[in-house]
Amino acid sequence: MKDKRDKSLSERISEEIYMRVFQDIGAASMCWTNVEGAGIYDSNKASEIAFNLCHYIADQLEEANA
Repeated sequence: MKDKRDKSLSERISEEIYMRVFQDIGAASMCWTNVEGAGIYDSNKASEIAFNLCHYIADQLEEANA
């Protein structure tokens, strides 16, 4: 059986969900009382978190629809 992650995310979730996850992760990066003193934003790590969250969402949707 083919692993779920072999399928493209675009085949598993809508572009709207994908974009919303990435936008919300970006917005969360600004949730500091002192943004200037928050340190360096690691966009690669944030993208990895968003990507993994998209796969989690896709997994949950597929399980719910099974």
